[in-house]
Amino acid sequence: MVMSLLRRGTALLALLAGPALAASPNDWPQLGHDAAHSYSNPAEKTLKPGRFKDLTLLWSQKLGQFFVGASTVGQGRVVNCSNLQGIGAQDAVSGAPLWSNPDLPGNSNCGSAVLDAGTVWLATDDSVSKHGFLVALEPATGAQRWQRPLADPQSVGLLSPVREGKRLYIADRRSTVHALSARHGRPQWQVATGCYQNEPTVGAGRVFLSTWYYCAEGSMRLISLDATDGTARWTQLLSGDSWYAPLLQGPRVHVSTVDGWVRAFDADSGAPQWSLRLDHYPAAPLVDGGDTVFANDGSAVYAIDAASGALRWKTVMPRGGSIASNLVLAAGSLFHTVIEQDGTHRLGVVNAATGKAGARSAESMFGDFAQVTVADGRVQVASNYGYLYVFGLPAR
Repeated sequence: MVMSLLRRGTALLALLAGPALAASPNDWPQLGHDAAHSYSNPAEKTLKPGRFKDLTLLWSQKLGQFFVGASTVGQGRVVNCSNLQGIGAQDAVSGAPLWSNPDLPGNSNCGSAVLDAGTVWLATDDSVSKHGFLVALEPATGAQRWQRPLADPQSVGLLSPVREGKRLYIADRRSTVHALSARHGRPQWQVATGCYQNEPTVGAGRVFLSTWYYCAEGSMRLISLDATDGTARWTQLLSGDSWYAPLLQGPRVHVSTVDGWVRAFDADSGAPQWSLRLDHYPAAPLVDGGDTVFANDGSAVYAIDAASGALRWKTVMPRGGSIASNLVLAAGSLFHTVIEQDGTHRLGVVNAATGKAGARSAESMFGDFAQVTVADGRVQVASNYGYLYVFGLPAR
C-alpha cells in the first residue's frame, strides 16, 4: 500500500512538472551505446582531450551492495540496475534520486536498461527459479507498464536487452536468443544456438553472437543470424572463449577471445579478414573508432587499423597502473578507470589519435572494477562495490 501511494505521488509530481525531456543525440541509450556495441559516443563534443584535467566528481550515490549495472543515460536521467534498488533513476546533473522500482519480477537481477523518450526496457530474472522477463517501465516514474515471460527453468539468466529499430533482442547465458517487438513485447522469433553466449550485436539485417564456455558442437564460435526471422546465416569457429559481445563496424564484425586474439570477419559472408594477437587476454569489449578498433588487455590500450588489422599504436599504462573498466571513445579520448599500484581506483584517459595517456582524476573511487559510459558532457562510472560516480566539468 505504501509503495502504491508513493508511486501515485511520484506520477502526480511528474504530471505537474510537464512532459519528459526529449531524447538527445548525446544520450547513452543502451549497453555499449548502440546495437552494434560501438562503445563510442560521436555526439559528445564537450570533453575534449585538453579538458580532462578540469573534470571533477560532480556527485556519487551508493546504489547497490556489491553490484550496480552499467549506466544508461537519457532525458536528463541516469538509469541503473542494482541489488538494492532494483532499477532506479537519478538526475544526471545533481544526482538527486528521481524514482526506483524494487518490485521487479524475479529477484531483481538485471543488467543495463534500454531507454528512449517513452519507455524503459530491461530484462530481469529469478536466480532461483531461473524464470526471466522482459519488463517495460514508464520513464518518468519507473512504474511497470507490462512484462513478458522469456526464460524457461533451464536458463541460467538473461543478458541485457539490445534495441535495433522496432525490436528488442535478448539472449540468455545458455543458448536461446529472443526477438520481440519493442512496443508490446510480442515474440517475433526464438532460436536456440546450442552455445553459451554474450549479448547480441545487431545491425545490417543480422544478429551476431559470440560464445563462451560451452557449445554443443564443440569449439567456440561467432554466429550470424538473420535479424528478421532468426535463420542461420554463417558460423565461424573461434580459437577460444569470447567474454564480450562482438563489435559491428561497417562491413566487418570484430570479436576477441581469451587467448588474446582480435579477429575481423566480413559481416555479410563471414569470411575471415585479419587477426592480431594482444600481449594478454582482452579485458573489455572492443571499441569502434571509425577506421580504428581499440582494445585493452588490462595493462595496455591498442589501436588497430580496422581494414588491415595492423597495429597503429600501443600504450602501456604509466606508473604500473592496470585498466579496470571498459574503454569509451568520446570527443577524441578513450575514457576508462585505472587501479594504481597503491590500490586506488581513478578515472583515466588516453588520447585516441596519439595514444598518449593523460592525467588521472584527483578523486578516487571504491571498487576494483567499473563500467564506464559517457553522455552529455559527463562520465558515469558504475563500480562493482555498488557505487555510481559521475564526473563532469564544473559549472561556470
